[in-house]
Amino acid sequence: MPLKDETVMVKVQLRAPSSEIIEARMQSADATSAESMKREDSIFSHSASLSLGGGRRPCRALECRLKRSDELARFAALYSDKVFIHNFIADQELHSTTDSNLEDYARETFINDVAVMLSLRPLIEAGRIVPVTPPHVCDHCISRMHYGMNADKLWDAQYEDLLRRYREETDFTLVQIPTKSGVVHYALRINGDEALIEHGTVFVLLQRLPQFVQDSPRILGKLRADDAVSLSKHAILKSGLDRQWRAFADETFRDLSFELAVNSCINTSFLTERPLHISILDVLSSDAVLTIGASSDGELCDGELGSSVVIGL
Repeated sequence: MPLKDETVMVKVQLRAPSSEIIEARMQSADATSAESMKREDSIFSHSASLSLGGGRRPCRALECRLKRSDELARFAALYSDKVFIHNFIADQELHSTTDSNLEDYARETFINDVAVMLSLRPLIEAGRIVPVTPPHVCDHCISRMHYGMNADKLWDAQYEDLLRRYREETDFTLVQIPTKSGVVHYALRINGDEALIEHGTVFVLLQRLPQFVQDSPRILGKLRADDAVSLSKHAILKSGLDRQWRAFADETFRDLSFELAVNSCINTSFLTERPLHISILDVLSSDAVLTIGASSDGELCDGELGSSVVIGL
């Protein structure tokens, strides 16, 4: 997708309405459809994980996204014929709305998306990094395409195992965040191993306190006195905050689905910076011998995965 192509060029406007943002995203998706691209015949043609390709997850902070895209650019310049990245500009998280807060959110997200893509512009225009929009294929179908008829059961089992790890290996703390204006915001601070939680900690802003907290003067008092209250597993389940565990697991498997879908269309090799991806794919592929390459010195390693190659960055 040449960024100079007038049919998909996006204009970053601070006050652009959401309808224009959606139109730009739709044009970008049409121009980068994986189904319209020719298949690659080199093992040095890679598809990058969503985060490594500068995507919004697992951390949507612009600084973090630019750091990841810079790592990818360095790898692409030295080791790849091509690296296909998810065209996150094509994502439509929001639709036209009269809610000004959502309008602002959509606009900020769009501007950050463009900023990350522009940071990769030299390599994109040189054809070394290629934004791509994969086809919509369900997880079960894409896993069977790659690993056989029983792969969907393995896929579900791996998902449930990851969900169990999030339940057992993460801690939730309710925190209050005062602002200079005097308005207090509430958030969920989730801690866990960096293999599961980006940076080891993530904050999820809450629109309102869970009902059981509102109904408990004791918990409210502790929260206001200490600025934080640890939540038990029972409290997490009772308040419905356990949906965050599923959101984390969904995020990981969305990444794997993208990589498998691009591989099916374009015949790329997988490129990931997350050992978690490699361990899951290792189970799915019975003939794979995978080596995790996320060592502290950044050493690269690879391993066969069926007809593909998995590379740990």
